[in-house]
Amino acid sequence: MSNLFLFWGLSAMGATFVAISGCALAKRKNRDIVLWTFICFCCGLLGLLPLACSETLEYDEDLDYKESDTLAYVMFVLALIWLGLTFYFGYSFVKSLPHFIR
Repeated sequence: MSNLFLFWGLSAMGATFVAISGCALAKRKNRDIVLWTFICFCCGLLGLLPLACSETLEYDEDLDYKESDTLAYVMFVLALIWLGLTFYFGYSFVKSLPHFIR
């Protein structure tokens, strides 16, 4: 039982570390911080890689205008799909386990 808690703890710490890294990287690249933090938390490295490879958005201080972050919206939809599939397959796996293991 303690191995299970260790696994969940390490998984939560890893996801949190990737989310914080995504938040810092999004801030450096002038992208939506909250959206990218959620994407990186849900998708892990699959969310962090497109952010790391993307270009920095330009910000015009005179016009108070920032370029559109279309990549974030596309990745948000993919993150929701990824999250839904993860819960679905995880729930299906747990339901297929014998009752005495659950």
